[in-house]
Amino acid sequence: MTKIIGLTGYKKTGKTTTTERLIRSLKSRGFRVGSAKFMHMAHMNIDVKGKDTFRHMDAGADFVFALTPKRTVLFNRTPERMDVKDVLTNLPKNVDFLICEGLRSNGSDAYFVLTGKDRSQIDSIINEMGIADNRIIAISGVIGSSISEHAGFPVLNCMDDKELEDLTDAVVTMAG
Repeated sequence: MTKIIGLTGYKKTGKTTTTERLIRSLKSRGFRVGSAKFMHMAHMNIDVKGKDTFRHMDAGADFVFALTPKRTVLFNRTPERMDVKDVLTNLPKNVDFLICEGLRSNGSDAYFVLTGKDRSQIDSIINEMGIADNRIIAISGVIGSSISEHAGFPVLNCMDDKELEDLTDAVVTMAG
């Protein structure tokens, strides 16, 4: 069964860096890893106006596959954003971990790595989302370079190779 790991924090707190480093670390251990990027801008469009895929969607296609020799992208018109459960139903088989950068919903079976610049940001995220303590794996991101613990949770600097290994161990142990 796929384990869901939410990387959650405010802008510019190290979510993407932590996500990249965690994916690489899990892959180096032989795990099959997928990712989902939850974007919170209502009118964000990653397709480029005037390009063929954009024109297909603009013409009314319900979905468009963009296929290159090494990548496949699905643009799917949905009435609202898919949630984690919808993403799980569309995953390839045998995915060990789904890393969800920007996951804000606590309505899933996700475990969380929180990112922040300081203690108050971490506290705000926990309070806003109502994340149960047993669902928080660790804290990382910008704050990782200044403290080693907050509210009983380890704070790990993913830019430090040893601490990245500690973070990966914690993800595998807690979510596994």
